[in-house]
Amino acid sequence: MTSTMDSHPGAGLVAAPGGRETVAPQRSATEDERRAHDVQEHAVVCFSVAGQLQAISVAQVAEVVQPPPITGLFRLPDFVLGAVSLRGEILAVLDLAKLSGVGETALLDQTRLIVVQAESVRFGLLVDEILGSLSLSPTAISEAQAPGSPAWIIGVANHDERPVAIVDVTRIAQSPTLDEVRSAGRAPVLTKREQHDRPSVEGKESFP
Repeated sequence: MTSTMDSHPGAGLVAAPGGRETVAPQRSATEDERRAHDVQEHAVVCFSVAGQLQAISVAQVAEVVQPPPITGLFRLPDFVLGAVSLRGEILAVLDLAKLSGVGETALLDQTRLIVVQAESVRFGLLVDEILGSLSLSPTAISEAQAPGSPAWIIGVANHDERPVAIVDVTRIAQSPTLDEVRSAGRAPVLTKREQHDRPSVEGKESFP
């Protein structure tokens, strides 16, 4: 398991203008080395939620930003904090701690919004802190789940003898809780949208 995590917040990520962050470039490697690495290991973004380490596949992460002002939405579950506007795109903001039933996320200097893409649904997850990026080998991830774990926790890896819960954003988007919100018509920002509607902004830092 390769790690760019360090002892200080945000290790492995590079700050960019506008508060966006992206994975720090690694040392140069040959094309064959990169291909072998991609086949053998799975890149994830690691973060903390209520003191727990969790990670999301880089493939499901569009970008990481400092939370913009959040506009509240009425008559929604408390884990739906509201909506934000990012370069003209309206995104729902979910508090991952509240959604998971493990507390709530305070808006502090290190708090980050992870903009995620699950199939045709795009939204933001508020987390306590970004810790860096990890490369996990398939054998390092156990599919065993602790009793009572949310359905979107699809496995657990170990990093420095600490468990890292692997989050599947698609399962969050497909969860019955969000289906109820959508079916009630109270959160249009959570509705599905076409992939080609995804904005392409020159110079936008994003995960590959």
